[in-house]
Parts: sequence; C-alpha cells; structure tokens
Amino acid sequence: MSNYLSVLSTFDITKVRTFRISNIIVNTDFYFWGFTRSFIDKITVTLYRQISTIRFIIKYIYMINILIADDHTMFVDGIESILDVESDLFVVGRSYDGPSVMDLVKKHKVDIILLDVNLPGMSGIEVCKELNAQYPDIKVLAISMFNEESFVSEILNNGAKGYILKNTGREELLIAIRTIASGESYFSKDVTETIMKGLMNQRKASSKSSAFFPKLSRREKEVLKLIAQEFTTQEIADSLYISLKTVESHRSSLLSKLNARNSVGLVRIAMENSLLE
Repeated sequence: MSNYLSVLSTFDITKVRTFRISNIIVNTDFYFWGFTRSFIDKITVTLYRQISTIRFIIKYIYMINILIADDHTMFVDGIESILDVESDLFVVGRSYDGPSVMDLVKKHKVDIILLDVNLPGMSGIEVCKELNAQYPDIKVLAISMFNEESFVSEILNNGAKGYILKNTGREELLIAIRTIASGESYFSKDVTETIMKGLMNQRKASSKSSAFFPKLSRREKEVLKLIAQEFTTQEIADSLYISLKTVESHRSSLLSKLNARNSVGLVRIAMENSLLE
C-alpha cells in the first residue's frame, strides 16, 4: 500500500487535468471544423446544381434551340460537335426519321430544324410542309447532297427558309443558322446558282410560250377575259360599248390566233398560258 502511494505521489495532477482538458478541446475543434466543412460542401453542391439548372433554362429559353434531323448518325454527331462549342447555339435533340421530328417539336422549344431532304418514314419535304402548317414559327434549314432544281424549289415552296449542301464547311453552316434565326433566308453559293438557272429557264419557257402566240390587241384581251367569265355576246357588247358584229369579229380573230375550235378551247388555252392575267 505504501508502495502504491509513493508511486502515485510522483504524478503531477495538474498536468493530467491539463492533458485531458486540452484533449477535449482538440476533439471539439476537430468535430466543429468537420461539421463546418461538411455543411459548406453541401451548400456548394446545392449551389452548383442550381446554377447548372439556371444555365440550362437560359440556354433553353434565350439561345437558338436547334433540332438535327438526318438518318446518318455520323453526320449528326459531326454537326452536334460543331454546335456544342458555340455559346449561342443549343441542340435540343436529334431525329433519324420524319415522324420523330413531329414528335420532338411537340416536346421541345425548337427555333431551327436542320432538316435532311430525304428522311425515312416521311420525307423532309413532307415534314417541312407539316411544320409550316402546324408550327409556322419554326424555321427550316434544308440540308442535302442533292442540288437539283426540283428538290430545291419543292422544299422552298413548302416553307423552308434556306438550303445548303452537305459538303458545306463549318463557318458557312454557322452563318446559315444565325442568318435564318434572324429572320432572313440563306442559300449556299451552289444552291443560289441552281435557283438562278431555274428562274432563267422559266423565263425562257415563258418567252417561248408567249412567242408561240400572235400578239393580242388590247380589245381582244378584254373580249377574251369576258368570254372566260361566261359573258354572252350581247353582254360583251354592252360591257365594252361595241356592236355584236365587232364582238364576233374579235372572237373569230381569237379563235384563229390561238388555234382554238370554240370558246371552251379559248378559255383553256388562255389559262394554260396565263393570258388572262
């Protein structure tokens, strides 16, 4: 017992207490900062998620939202990689056939569709026609390997705002998208030449058609229009303040010049050749 007391007397009780107290302080400090760090991490993660959500909303509402419609996956991947690095462009989806284009525009806010002319299930021309009827605010930029006047004119007549070829470069693609987004039309150089050639051919055909017929006098044109409106000889005479004989003279002249057999033939030929405009 005396040995135990002698050993115990060698300990400094103040140091023991100090050690324990400091130990408690150290442990308390560890738990406090651990809790604080965990709390800050949670706030950081929450803010990051909210910022990401806000950024997505801003993209979805204020950027140019684009849908890519083409049945070649590699081509779509290439287009999307070009658009993804542009700060004002946002790809909302991709479609590989005509019917899915119509489904996607119901689910997403779409500003521009990069539309292949040849799509399975429903051609690009048919899709463009439906979009123009149901969603007139959506702008269509046709993309195709074909530069034939028939393809170009048909899809433009059905509401497309632009037409570029698939060999178009990155810069021209971006210019085309932004031009159409601003409300203007865009055609690649080759397509523009095709359109101009088509217009020139139409003019040539029109001039040939006009040259085929002898020139009609002003009075003959007036008589022809009234015949097309089913006026009788007497009604034509009364309307133009001319005699019945004069009306018959003009009618005979029209039959001869237009190579028609009767009034029905006159009207048919006049309509086919835009002589009533």
